[in-house]
Amino acid sequence: MTSWHVLFICSRNRWRSPTAEQVFATRPGLEVRSAGVDKSAVEPVTPEVLEWADLIFVVEKSHRVKLSKEFRAHLKNQKIVVLGIPDKYRYMDPELVELLEKLVRMCLRLKKHHHELWVSLGSPMPGLANRYKDQTRLLRFLRLRQYESLNDEKTKRLAAGTRLASRVFLAYVFVGSAVVFGIVLIGKYWKTL
Repeated sequence: MTSWHVLFICSRNRWRSPTAEQVFATRPGLEVRSAGVDKSAVEPVTPEVLEWADLIFVVEKSHRVKLSKEFRAHLKNQKIVVLGIPDKYRYMDPELVELLEKLVRMCLRLKKHHHELWVSLGSPMPGLANRYKDQTRLLRFLRLRQYESLNDEKTKRLAAGTRLASRVFLAYVFVGSAVVFGIVLIGKYWKTL
């Protein structure tokens, strides 16, 4: 079984990314590292560590921007996911650990079961921690972005529900327009009599 190389990146590699590295270090099927985008980071980002990574989690959008500016040539097929975790946590803060467990585990599960989806996602999912609190809302986000290549039953039901809701809405609009048009015609007819 081959391992996924997962890289966690924060600013100075002191609290958030080392916490993530520690939390996921013993997970089977994962090899994890952490780094920081600042020059003063304990373990700064290098071209070698970026080329090593299959999947990169950055904790803030600014980290992705900085990676894109400084290391564009070394970012080839890696997927970069913005977790949206603010810089308010200390190393191994229980709330940070819980947040990382939930978000990263969800993303890894999606990557494992829906690899073709991740291949088509060239841009990160901005502010994942702030905008998508559970898997259903994340899948709805992906469905609305026309990534319909998911194969599990829950997603198919969600996609069917979205299509049904849009059809019902269009039917109401059509019927409402027809009623208004009919009333206008009847009014004009009565005026001519």
